[in-house]
Amino acid sequence: MAKSIKESYERVLVLIALVLFAVALAFAVMKLITPGVNIEKETMAQKKDANSVELEAYQNKLLALAEKKSFGDELPLDVFTSEERVHCINSNGVMHLIRKDAMICPFDQLKQPDPCERDSDDDGMDDCYEEENGLDPLLNDAYADLDGDGFSNIEEHRAETSPNDEKDHPEYLSKLRIDKSKNKPVPFQFLGVQKTPNGGNFYSLKLGSPRTYFAEMNETIDKWTIIKYTEIKGTTPGARDKSELEITNGAETVTLVLGKRGGIDFWIGRIRDLVDPEWKVTVKKRSEFTFKDVKYIVLDLNGEMIKIKSLVGGKEFIIPRATLEDIEILQGKNNLENESAAVEEGTPGAVSR
Repeated sequence: MAKSIKESYERVLVLIALVLFAVALAFAVMKLITPGVNIEKETMAQKKDANSVELEAYQNKLLALAEKKSFGDELPLDVFTSEERVHCINSNGVMHLIRKDAMICPFDQLKQPDPCERDSDDDGMDDCYEEENGLDPLLNDAYADLDGDGFSNIEEHRAETSPNDEKDHPEYLSKLRIDKSKNKPVPFQFLGVQKTPNGGNFYSLKLGSPRTYFAEMNETIDKWTIIKYTEIKGTTPGARDKSELEITNGAETVTLVLGKRGGIDFWIGRIRDLVDPEWKVTVKKRSEFTFKDVKYIVLDLNGEMIKIKSLVGGKEFIIPRATLEDIEILQGKNNLENESAAVEEGTPGAVSR
């Protein structure tokens, strides 16, 4: 009996196991046969219920990062944007960086220089001028020559001409320099006065030589003409006679004092062109020369300057002595000549190259 019950119980367990296995097998077969349908239905359902992404908010955020915003009106927040900055001019000495176009320093509220008065590279040309004329406001390019006309950018700036137009430049006269000069003094001496039979005067003179000349008023001696005599006698016994005699050669007028040694300086100088160093002319007072197809006359000269006048328009101009920098341009750093050397070569007024 017990054995029969046990065998029946085992049969029931086996049967139950077989049923469960069959059910599991059937479920697995169903999944294998229709997996895409179930997944697709599930995915479509999810798509149907999902909300679309709002891109406008993100785009606004990106624009805000690039936009120049500030606290109040001055303190910049555009830290994510590449931009030229300058140091704030302030009272505490701290080198704050602010926008280049800021008119007020946001850190201490001090007024900043006008951008057109600012010289960021300290080359003598304001930033606005450099930007408007194609120069670099952050690079010292004062002595560069952007348009190649022979004038540096700073020279064009000072003359208010265009540094990027070779046809617009300062006067070429401004490039002339004295590179050599020499003084040739000529001694004159008024020796005395003698009465003539007709009531006039004879004047005894020495003009650059040991020889003594005797001449009357308006008479010419060795290119010098007597034009005026002024008697200045002392009022006390033994006082020295200081009578004066004026003579002229047309270019110079010299006043000689009786008994006093004197003379006149005769300067001769050589003019050179910084743009064309091969051009040169030797001049003296009243000599003429031609430069850039215009004729000039020398009004005056000494060791430091030559004053000339245009024979066309009458404009006068001062030619200065060459500086050391000018000499380097004219002659080269390794071939400098002695500035004090005498000017022996050249005929006054003759242009050479």
